[in-house]
Amino acid sequence: MEQGWVKFYREWLDNPYIAKDGDYLAIWTYLMLNATHKEMQVQFSKEVITLKAGQLLTSYRESERALKINRRKVEKVFDWLKKGTLIGTVTDMRKTLVTIELWGISQGNTGTVTGTVEGHCGDSEQETEKEKEKSSKREKVKEKRNKQERKNGRSVCI
Repeated sequence: MEQGWVKFYREWLDNPYIAKDGDYLAIWTYLMLNATHKEMQVQFSKEVITLKAGQLLTSYRESERALKINRRKVEKVFDWLKKGTLIGTVTDMRKTLVTIELWGISQGNTGTVTGTVEGHCGDSEQETEKEKEKSSKREKVKEKRNKQERKNGRSVCI
């Protein structure tokens, strides 16, 4: 395993998507610690792709073994994190490409990972529209979450 560090925030304990229970937090931690911090070439779905910072290749079974959490729960948590727009996934029969959507921001980098992967993107116009749509959904979820947190008297940070 590569050496290095990952910024981890205490505010994540207040995030309803990350700290719903101990297994959710464990899976989030697993994803953060196993995401790449620089570009690297890997095999995915019969082709070589470039993983960008904030991405990792895993599988539900691999996550289950590493964390000793039931596979169905792992799938449920991944779906929950996708719903909260914290991660994006692309799956083939054996592996799942996970993109931590706010990697660049949370790790103090200037940019963010967009979720597109070489070999898995359509034409640039289509991708631009998808990214705009994704960004719009992400903003709506953030607004809703912040409104709920304000209502409860707490602030949340992703």
